Amino acid sequence: MAGRIRAVAVAVITAGLIIAGASPAFAPYARTAAEAINPTEACPKYLSLEVASMAPDEGPNGPVVTIQAYAPASSVGDPAALVLERTIPVREVEPDLFPLGEENENFGYHGRAVLPWNVGALPNGTTVAVTTPDAGGDFSPVTFSQRCDPPNLQLSRTCSTTGGPHTWRVRNPEAVAVDFNAEVLFTRPARVILGTVPPNNGVAEFTTQVPGPDVVVLFVGGIPVDVGVCLR
Repeated sequence: MAGRIRAVAVAVITAGLIIAGASPAFAPYARTAAEAINPTEACPKYLSLEVASMAPDEGPNGPVVTIQAYAPASSVGDPAALVLERTIPVREVEPDLFPLGEENENFGYHGRAVLPWNVGALPNGTTVAVTTPDAGGDFSPVTFSQRCDPPNLQLSRTCSTTGGPHTWRVRNPEAVAVDFNAEVLFTRPARVILGTVPPNNGVAEFTTQVPGPDVVVLFVGGIPVDVGVCLR
């Protein structure tokens, strides 16, 4: 029963994010560019990704970034075939993100999208280059996999009764360390927490302090896996 309630809560939060046009948090990125792409799931029928941007384009509904993907000849019968081209919204994030380590690049916007391939289902094992039009040849390679479910991280909390910080714990039952990403909902700009939780039931902690009800959504690879609420 607890698992069913958790799944329903995550589904409701996810639907709310989509309706509101919000963009979840994300893990560190694999490449350096004015837009840094973090592919999170590559399945035969779709690509799930996140993007950080320094200065996104301005679309009719706000800042946006255009995503492209190119497949080799063996995938679709055409060298460097463009198999995906979509524009996704991004929004301001606080604090600014520095996901590229030594490059120390400052990204003030982020977004997420699940994009269907232009040509439909591509063969399992195909490697595709994901990029943006102005990346100057910089790209992130992704390889399709049949395993498209995120690790089963679990979020717990100790809510303050005195108006102080709330303590959140992420538990990892998997056999490998996992990057997690949390976002405090209804904060503007978005408040983001990035971290890594050790394997074999390891635990990582972080704290939040937001006036009023505090809702935190836990993401793995940009996909919501759990949600928690502190009512004070």
